[in-house]
Amino acid sequence: MTGFRVLIGAGHTTQDPGKKNNDIKEFEVSKTILELVYSIISQTTIEFQIVPIDLNVYDRVEWINTTGYSEAYNDIYIEIHLHDRNEQIIQLWYKALKAENNKSLVLANTIGEYISKKRNIPYECISEYNSPNGLLTIFNVSVIPICIEILSINNPSDIEIIKNKSALNDIAKALVEAISHYLNTIQQNNQVQVIDTTLFKSTSEIQTNTTQNNLNSLSNSNNQYSQFATSQAQNTVSTTTAIQNDQQSKDIKNFKLLSIEERKKIINEIYLKVLGRPPTLKEESDISISTDVQLINKLLDSQEHQDILNKFKQSKELEIKIKELEEKHNIYLLEQNTLKKNVDSLIKINKIKDKVITILRKKLVEAEITKKGEFFDVIKAELEYTLISSNTNSPNSNNTPNSLQSKNPINKNIQVNQNQNTTLNNKNTLKYKIIRLIIRIFKL
Repeated sequence: MTGFRVLIGAGHTTQDPGKKNNDIKEFEVSKTILELVYSIISQTTIEFQIVPIDLNVYDRVEWINTTGYSEAYNDIYIEIHLHDRNEQIIQLWYKALKAENNKSLVLANTIGEYISKKRNIPYECISEYNSPNGLLTIFNVSVIPICIEILSINNPSDIEIIKNKSALNDIAKALVEAISHYLNTIQQNNQVQVIDTTLFKSTSEIQTNTTQNNLNSLSNSNNQYSQFATSQAQNTVSTTTAIQNDQQSKDIKNFKLLSIEERKKIINEIYLKVLGRPPTLKEESDISISTDVQLINKLLDSQEHQDILNKFKQSKELEIKIKELEEKHNIYLLEQNTLKKNVDSLIKINKIKDKVITILRKKLVEAEITKKGEFFDVIKAELEYTLISSNTNSPNSNNTPNSLQSKNPINKNIQVNQNQNTTLNNKNTLKYKIIRLIIRIFKL
């Protein structure tokens, strides 16, 4: 429901730590109490927000005034401080108003009275008019404000509390109970759930449950985050899974409880892991994000992240195409290599053929088959080869034995002619053999 909401913050910053006592700084103690308050109030039904720490007072005012919280809805702001008085007392500063019903004074008095009874120490409500620095800047907010100086930085008993985490947790618990008491007191129609303060658990139980609840919340909110890790494959998968594993090993970080430098460091790490780039100055200074998980989910839902996924998908498709082209290229290289070997073999064969032809040309000239420089006509050689072959195998050729021919005087002249024919035939036979060899070579 709208109204009766709570804003809680810590005073001062790392640059302006407030009051000091040796190694004790007001800002560091206020911040620790705020962290404990956050752990406790998270277990209740109170609607609240933590004002980001480490903002200067003007930025805190601006942040509060942009939340939509308003005095008209009875929304309140409590800022935690320490004082430097020696006595053990609670000081509450309220906004100076002329109205008879000063809601800031009512808030201060109700909170102070409750904690005073719990701790059995006095409290005092002080108007901002009494501030040595004039009206308090932090009271220029749209809600009902008070500043509570809940411990003394100089009182020995309070210093013991400051140095004891368990004792500080009791202070934080008392503050949350006081806030609940205030809401119950001003709520007339029980629209706000009454908190039974007897149900507050021990410090260890609260911390254990807070851790478990945070881890459960992180697990649920990181489902989409895990899907992103799966889709990113080699590079993005490892970085995103690292984020998830890192988050599951500890509580969710509430940015509002971190200093500016701590917040910037974590924001920078998340941007680098999720989007692969550092944040801009504007993104780095964004205080609208409450937790690291909220920032992660915001980045995962961004168009920039969707573009990364689309580019990754396109790159995977290109990888497949490149692989196919590489396979085709390898086949082409193999075929090209085989073809080159064949060409090299043909070149070698042609060189041998040329050498043989050169030798045969010389033999043709020596055998008076051709003249030097004369072109050897293969077709003509084939015809001659045919004629020689037919003459050699002709049935009309003289096959009479030489002994018979020599005894016949009449055939003496015929024998001479036969001898001449034999010489011619021998010559033709040689020519026939050479021509046959040449024809075979030329037909290779």
